Amino acid sequence: MIEPRPIAFYHDAMGVDGRLVVAYSTTSGEAPSSLVKHEDVTRTFALTDLAATAPAPIPAVEPLPRKLWVAPIWSHGRYGDTDDHVGNAIWCVTEDAERLTAHGFPLITTGPVDAARDLTVAYWCSGAHRDDLGARVREALTWPEKPVIAYLDQDGWPDPKPSWVTERVWPSIMAYRNAGESLSAFDARLTAILRRVRGYDRPMFLTPAFYTRNGAVPVSDILACMPLYDRWMREFEIVGFMPFADRRPTGMLQHPEFRVWARAFLAASVRPTRHDYWTSDGPATEPMHPRVTRKLRQRESLTGEECDWLLSRLSAN
Repeated sequence: MIEPRPIAFYHDAMGVDGRLVVAYSTTSGEAPSSLVKHEDVTRTFALTDLAATAPAPIPAVEPLPRKLWVAPIWSHGRYGDTDDHVGNAIWCVTEDAERLTAHGFPLITTGPVDAARDLTVAYWCSGAHRDDLGARVREALTWPEKPVIAYLDQDGWPDPKPSWVTERVWPSIMAYRNAGESLSAFDARLTAILRRVRGYDRPMFLTPAFYTRNGAVPVSDILACMPLYDRWMREFEIVGFMPFADRRPTGMLQHPEFRVWARAFLAASVRPTRHDYWTSDGPATEPMHPRVTRKLRQRESLTGEECDWLLSRLSAN
């Protein structure tokens, strides 16, 4: 008698030394890494159908009208670190922040990390409900001063503006097309949300779906949304673009056509500096040494005064 094989939930597929390897577990959703197993399925699939082809051309996206932070969710961390980062900043959870400073990218973190303080440009909070998000944002506003990106994992941004959306808070809008939702209905729904949040008079972030929502939404339906993302970033005061997701299952790692679009948006953008969209409540004049150090680490241009200061220090040594 043959033992029945446990039900396997597909999580990812990858090429390893010419073989096709599938990651699976007996747990649906985002399984803990300790439960994920890998199996060589090369014999099951004809590799001739999976042979590498010429890279897809990058879609033509005109330069965007304002500087834009670009940081895909889960490019680094829980699902591994990408070797093809399509962002000008890295989003990460706090436990990964210190090691990711080695990359030199500005960081958007889920909390303060002393070792990453100079590279952290904003905190990121999320909540499934307005009250939950509000509580998290209020906590974040007590951390060392940075802007706070507030991501609501639903459509429920209220009118009028919540009291916790202060000068340091940037609302982040979930732009996920639902299964079976027409493109026109998705456009109307998200445009209404963006108009409502525009009334807060705060810079906004957009968190668009760059994954198939675990297979529920066809790839073609996600790709059809890309021109809408482009239009919204021109029509509204959107200063951050955080595609969900990079290495998470059914995202950019599994669907390279999503990464091509992420690269197109990145190419059409210019990276902001940390103070482009907010003003510190702290001292008006940052001491010269930490200011120059921070700018050099983030590859920012120095002012004439800062160049003179640096040259004088180098000459003295």
